[in-house]
Amino acid sequence: MKIGTVGESFNLPNGKKTVIIKDGNLIIDADLVYGNAMDSFGFIVICTNPEPYPMDCGNILIKPSVQALVGTFFGDGAIMTSNRDFIVGATINDSKNDKQLVIKGTLFTRNTIGGFQNTASYFTPWETNDEDASNWFGLNPKQNLAGYYDLRVLREPDADIIISPAEASKPDPKRYNSVIIENDIGRTTQLTPPGFEVLGSVGR
Repeated sequence: MKIGTVGESFNLPNGKKTVIIKDGNLIIDADLVYGNAMDSFGFIVICTNPEPYPMDCGNILIKPSVQALVGTFFGDGAIMTSNRDFIVGATINDSKNDKQLVIKGTLFTRNTIGGFQNTASYFTPWETNDEDASNWFGLNPKQNLAGYYDLRVLREPDADIIISPAEASKPDPKRYNSVIIENDIGRTTQLTPPGFEVLGSVGR
């Protein structure tokens, strides 16, 4: 399922709604915004056959130009920056870049935090490699695959980050991070989208 047009913002439907994608991927081509304060939207991307890894379904693929997302997201796979609309085996075009990504909402995926390392062990959601990767930086296919799943390098952390408009006026130093996930507590607890009700009750 693909939503949005590159270079434009996409208004999510009004009200509390959820879309379920079975055995496919969610492709996001544009920034996502709410039209009204009482809107709340959820995305559930499931893969009925999660093996072998890496999974070719259950993923959330966002274009490099996207800088702002809102919503409640669940994916059996991972959220990745990609110019492609699909994943075939271990071939993933991550297309990391210097544009900051801000996600306001909730994210449930198989991403790692710190899985990609250039001097120590590295890991993906399904395996850990304990070999010293210091001599393999940029060359080891398994290490590169770990990078696709690592939220810390979802966008290029070493580049001069292009701050998203939503963060540009904030004094908080975190605005310089390449990826920001901000909990939308009001929608989590009071406007929980269908399919995520347990999340809302926990939040209360």
